Amino acid sequence: MNAERMWDRFASRWDTPGVSLGVNDIRLIDRAKKYLDTDSVVLDYGCATGTIAMEIAKGVKRVQGIDFSSRMIDIAKK
Repeated sequence: MNAERMWDRFASRWDTPGVSLGVNDIRLIDRAKKYLDTDSVVLDYGCATGTIAMEIAKGVKRVQGIDFSSRMIDIAKK
């Protein structure tokens, strides 16, 4: 199975409690915010459905998310 298909399979349940924005994600967001300000432009490589990018976007100029799973990107757009 190629990587895109594997991540596409995870996409529909990615944002379920305990999978997305768990304790480790919140720690990552808090650490990243220490180095960011309202002029920052952030690239979220492997953004999945964009939950971390959306949290970071609240305090920066712009966030660009990139992911090779088309299903993850479709969910992020919604």
